[in-house]
Amino acid sequence: MRTVRVLSGLVGLMLAWVMCAAGAPQVFYVAPDGDDAHPGTEARPFRSLEGARDAIRRLKGAGGFPAGGVEVRIHPGGYRMVRSLVLTGEDGGELGRPIVYRAVQPGGVRLVGGVRLRSFRPVRDGWVRDRLPEEARSNVVECDLREVGLTNLPPLEPGGFGSGRGFRTHPMVELFFDGQPLPMARWPNRGFARTGPVAEPRTLSAWDGRPGSPEGRFRFEGDRPLRWVGEPELWLYGYWFWDWADSYERVERIDAAGREIHLARPWHKYGFREGQPYRAVHALSELDEPGEWWLDRRRWCVVFWPPSDPARAVVELSVLAEPMLVLREVSHVRFEGLRWECSAGDGGVVEGGRPCGLRGACGGTSAGTGWRSGVGWVTPWFRAILSFWAGEGFCCRGATGGGWSPADIGWRIVGLVICRGWTALTRRGLGWMAWGIGSGTTSFMTWPAARCVLVATTMWWS
Repeated sequence: MRTVRVLSGLVGLMLAWVMCAAGAPQVFYVAPDGDDAHPGTEARPFRSLEGARDAIRRLKGAGGFPAGGVEVRIHPGGYRMVRSLVLTGEDGGELGRPIVYRAVQPGGVRLVGGVRLRSFRPVRDGWVRDRLPEEARSNVVECDLREVGLTNLPPLEPGGFGSGRGFRTHPMVELFFDGQPLPMARWPNRGFARTGPVAEPRTLSAWDGRPGSPEGRFRFEGDRPLRWVGEPELWLYGYWFWDWADSYERVERIDAAGREIHLARPWHKYGFREGQPYRAVHALSELDEPGEWWLDRRRWCVVFWPPSDPARAVVELSVLAEPMLVLREVSHVRFEGLRWECSAGDGGVVEGGRPCGLRGACGGTSAGTGWRSGVGWVTPWFRAILSFWAGEGFCCRGATGGGWSPADIGWRIVGLVICRGWTALTRRGLGWMAWGIGSGTTSFMTWPAARCVLVATTMWWS
């Protein structure tokens, strides 16, 4: 035991000596009541991370980059983001002199890509009330988005793995109630309906003997789709040919007489088959249970059935279509203890650079991919919780590991990131998506460690 104490003391002395040799970092402060015109001191902090970033640029431009690097201390509170926080090569640190953006109270800093909705009233518009199910009319409220300064929103254009619009991030507005994503008005509320016979000729063959059609047109059974006639911005979400390839398809028209649904181009790239699962999404006539919502672009209002009293809750609408954080050729930068929330696009994108990372952070409530990396390294500093995303939790493309082998990349990823939950958009996705990764012609997926990562994280579906 005495030997352990002596060794611990020596280690502490060595760390202290290293810190003294390196020098203390230059410290800037950010606070919700700050101002980017301030000098960034504790008494007069900046208002935003952009203000701190610009101050670091000026510091480096003047040739005064300190031996201990730079630390940006961010006080608790909410910070609304109206654009991406973009860092480029000039915003990076150096080996032994990092730039660290750190929450003073870990988890107490919220970087928010949305707006809070506060003023709710009964639905006034007669057309909206008439389309609502009768049981919802006395429970549904609305909020005028112009009252919170919103005059522009991303278009409603969701994608999916098999989408004809491409397998990429399609920014999506979402409604959050006390931090939980709410589903758009839909049918069925649980499970799926099934497609009827698809269009002729059925020229697409399949191993199971059920041919399909490339045309987005199918017959429906029952009378439920008849109530969707006249719905603006109606979409169907489904697995149209293969049970592993999903997409959202916009409804062009519903032929009530022929009992047929016509989908708008571009169609699902794998085609359509009879008996495949689908559901209607963003259907005002299906807003029939607490938590569902619908966006009225005609009147610029959110219409929803609150799960509880909205005056006692935090109701937020995600609106930022850009990635919240963009790192381009950045090196030696860390973000610690920050929560990146309520975004309509990607949480973050990393392009090139050398070791950077997130530590003790929560990157969540993103309608796109949680974090997307197409870099020459995979950082051991990436330790975060990714929750409520619509695409992949962490997407790594084309990385070589900065000299590491593919197996080393796999083992360094294991256990560093917790992926939990999906948004109310799909409730399905991958904890990790990785491809094109390796050394030379060696595929990342040929290594057992890498395969274990994907298997383990996809289990978070449950």
